Amino acid sequence: MSKTVAFETSTSGHESDWRNRAECRSRDPELWWPVGSSKQALDQAEEAKAICQQCPVLAPCDRWADEQGMDVGVWGGLTEDERRSRRRSRNRAKAAEARRLAELAKVRAEQEALAAEMAAGLPVQLPPWRTGPIPRQGS
Repeated sequence: MSKTVAFETSTSGHESDWRNRAECRSRDPELWWPVGSSKQALDQAEEAKAICQQCPVLAPCDRWADEQGMDVGVWGGLTEDERRSRRRSRNRAKAAEARRLAELAKVRAEQEALAAEMAAGLPVQLPPWRTGPIPRQGS
């Protein structure tokens, strides 16, 4: 079964021009679409990836596949499983960063509230995470 992915090619100097220089254009299209996880399919994927590693447009191809969410075939030197794994890792890292930023925002809000209370001359109760002297405004 032959798979076709449509994408524009151009000679105008735009970003899509990378496709015109791709090593895969001169190869059997079936090579880039290994089916299943048999030894033959895995060998086929490895052969395609080896060609990708020699390709002058490996990085733009990989970026395009990532941006387009390509979930089949070998693109940018990676199989669909490898792209999925990278996407999961990236999503976990983004989630961890979002949690870290939320915690920082919470701490900053607590700091600003304490500073406002101190500026108003109100008695201040420090949160449990705060240790050491309280810096005074203007000193």
